[in-house]
Amino acid sequence: MVWGRGTWSAVLMSRQQPSRGLPVALAVAAVALGTLTATTAAPAGPLHHAPPRLPPNAQAAHAKTQAVLNEIVAQGTPGVIARIQDARGVWDGRAGIGDLVTERPRSTSEKFRIASVTKTFTATVLLGLEAEGRISLDDSVEEWLPVSTVGDVNTFLSKLLAGELLPPAQQRQLLDAVHVDGDKGHGGPQDRYGLGIRHFELREDCWAWGHGGMIPGSATRTLASADGRRVMTMNRNGDWGEQRLEDAAVETEFCEP
Repeated sequence: MVWGRGTWSAVLMSRQQPSRGLPVALAVAAVALGTLTATTAAPAGPLHHAPPRLPPNAQAAHAKTQAVLNEIVAQGTPGVIARIQDARGVWDGRAGIGDLVTERPRSTSEKFRIASVTKTFTATVLLGLEAEGRISLDDSVEEWLPVSTVGDVNTFLSKLLAGELLPPAQQRQLLDAVHVDGDKGHGGPQDRYGLGIRHFELREDCWAWGHGGMIPGSATRTLASADGRRVMTMNRNGDWGEQRLEDAAVETEFCEP
């Protein structure tokens, strides 16, 4: 897919017009997907081909950089890779291993998580929307992303667990959970985690699907029964206090007769 002028509007419109009866959170996912597509697709306009690789005699100019990469590994990092690209060509540097089990060397062709570097991609999407007059950089975040009410989240989670949002195959993938230890009071030692959703053991023989979320000054917990018929979302406008009291409220709703 080639992204050009007009594509940013399509991304924004998917955010502005969520399906009737579904919360804002579902539409936000469309923006995330659109951003991901933008990062993996070829840009509009002339193609820019990568410079040729440097000949062996020219690679000596990067010997000091390679020495630094070697030192990084010597200090304990399993492996490091770097690519330098300019008008003269491309230089690839590597040191150490990419897999502790197989001891496979690191390679500049391998994929890795770029973490907060994605913010640059997100900013590009927003600037593209501004260029089309769809938004202004002076707009408040709340104007476009008001992330929801407890009712919004309840509606979403209820429909999700009821199988109304995903085809059967994807629903099975969503709930194909693996064992994960509970942490910070938001779960127990028998908890399991699927694709962005957690299966909480609230008490012995008492389970619920859902998730927790915390940002400075706010803590949210949402849970639903396996069929989505019982659902609970709670939010505290503080990120302090005893976790056991939140747990008690959840257990009362899902574990008491």
